[in-house]
Parts: sequence; structure tokens; C-alpha cells
Amino acid sequence: MSKQSKLILDILENSSTYLSAIEIFQKAREVISNISLGTVYRNLKVLVLKNKIRKLSLNGDKDVFANLKNSHDYLVCKNCGKAFDLHIKNIHKVLSKATKKQFIDYNLTVFFICDDCKKKLVK
Repeated sequence: MSKQSKLILDILENSSTYLSAIEIFQKAREVISNISLGTVYRNLKVLVLKNKIRKLSLNGDKDVFANLKNSHDYLVCKNCGKAFDLHIKNIHKVLSKATKKQFIDYNLTVFFICDDCKKKLVK
């Protein structure tokens, strides 16, 4: 694994929220000043393909990334695209009961308008 890939993994592991490629690039430049945005994008693509990180596509125009320790449940602002983990207790039991089948994986996205966007919309 390259030092750039390791750095990206470290950034995502230490983040409490999902990060865009630009946000990852900005954090990476604090450690490796000459890292390029293209290098970040290439490493993100490889890390997703190797199932080291997760990519979440928001509204078809923005992707955010997270480490695999994050849940598969997302709370996403429909306006700005900020994404957060959403923890639903016993979701596996609910899904198994609802589908009456053993499922392998799932992805749940709940959309809302965040407080920052609500403030902007009111003005």
C-alpha cells in the first residue's frame, strides 16, 4: 500500500463524518504538501475497488467516502449533501423479518434538511 493510500485511510478512520474527495485532498495536503487531487482520486478509486473504503453517491453529483467501520445507514442533507451515520437499533432483525430471507448487505439512506441549510432557506 502506498503512503498516499495509507494517508487517505488514516484520514477516513479519524473522521466522524463522510468526506468528499476535495475534503480528503485538503487534509492530505497538510501531511504531504505536494500530493495532487488526481492522486487522491486515483487512490480513492483503488481503495473502493479493494473494498477498503465505502463510496456513497449523493444526489448523483457528489460522492463522499468513509471507512468500512461506519454503518450502512446514512442520514443525508438533501440540500448540501452532508452525510452522517444513522444508527438504527436492531435493523438487521427488522430487515430479516421484513424480507423473510437472509440478506447479505444493505444500504439505507434517509434524506433530511440539516440545520445549517434550514437557516439559509429561511433567510
